[in-house]
Amino acid sequence: MNRISLLVLLLLLFFGYSSNACNCVTRKWSVRRVNIDIDNSDLIFIGDRISYKKLDNYEEKYSFKVLEAFKGNIEPGDTIHGKTHDSCSGSPHIEGLWVVYARVKEEGLIDYSYPGCGASRSLIVPDVPLPPPTNFEEDLKKSQTEALPAFLRDWHNEYIILQNFKNKKQSTKVDNDDSERYGILVYVAFGLALAALIVALVKK
Repeated sequence: MNRISLLVLLLLLFFGYSSNACNCVTRKWSVRRVNIDIDNSDLIFIGDRISYKKLDNYEEKYSFKVLEAFKGNIEPGDTIHGKTHDSCSGSPHIEGLWVVYARVKEEGLIDYSYPGCGASRSLIVPDVPLPPPTNFEEDLKKSQTEALPAFLRDWHNEYIILQNFKNKKQSTKVDNDDSERYGILVYVAFGLALAALIVALVKK
């Protein structure tokens, strides 16, 4: 194979890979990011990931049981099914609680952006960059432990934002008793997330 043919082959491989690769801009947590995802999502909920399966065609199918709904025609107890649609699709391979900002695609299946491209993420394990192979498990646990305070702070603030959005959408006036109840719910969810995270980290 001459140099020109080799160069053409390399260019084709590069552009073929680039066309399939996700080109989203990774964003850190922020109030603005949460509000953007609220506006761009059809469904928003806290759910328990109850199934996950990789298919032969590299697609992944999964389902969540809704525990609390913030947006969309869904209620607690509903089962939501989804699958990956492209290279930017999220993959809920981690069991347990998730907050999901989803779009409804064909056949009613949901799709969401993977952590970093969108706000959907596991509420059990902080999303951190993977460490080098050497001492992988030890370094990963250390990174997750160090990320825990910011992770919990961000989720606490995000839950308040979601509750405020939900209350405004319902167009209900909140009296003092309701305000107190919603405040309690915020801290209950915060406490559950904290307990789940600690248990997950201790088990590693």
